[in-house]
Amino acid sequence: MWGANLRLYEFLFVSSVPLESRLSCIRSMYHVCSDYVSQLEREPDPEIESGIYMWWDLILHGFWDSSRPVVRGTWRGDALKLDSESRALLDVLFDTLKRILAIPSWASQQSALHGLGHFYHPDVHQTVQRFIDSNPTRFSLEWLEQCRDCKVL
Repeated sequence: MWGANLRLYEFLFVSSVPLESRLSCIRSMYHVCSDYVSQLEREPDPEIESGIYMWWDLILHGFWDSSRPVVRGTWRGDALKLDSESRALLDVLFDTLKRILAIPSWASQQSALHGLGHFYHPDVHQTVQRFIDSNPTRFSLEWLEQCRDCKVL
């Protein structure tokens, strides 16, 4: 759905779609994790549910690599150079990822952390560091630090 073949994530960044509809769509993505992923009684099977892990990766690459003139040429993470519409999208994406990170589910947190690791939002470092400091997890510290520093692969 979000991958390179269909590239449906592009609709999130097309200005002909009303901004409030796009923001609402992004906010609704929380429910994939709260209503489905967090209910799994096992870790997601990579053969079946790898999209959950890569979901935000694809969307965020779509945001930063979109052909919108306001973003093209803007260094990733330079949120101050974004126009107001792009900044609204960026902030709602970030807020949604923070909400997902708060779900007490390993798979949901993994998805959020991986997305944050590609995010380049000014508050990622502080958010992930707070998670590291307050949550004993099964994630490796090295990977968490990569997420915190937006250097995750």
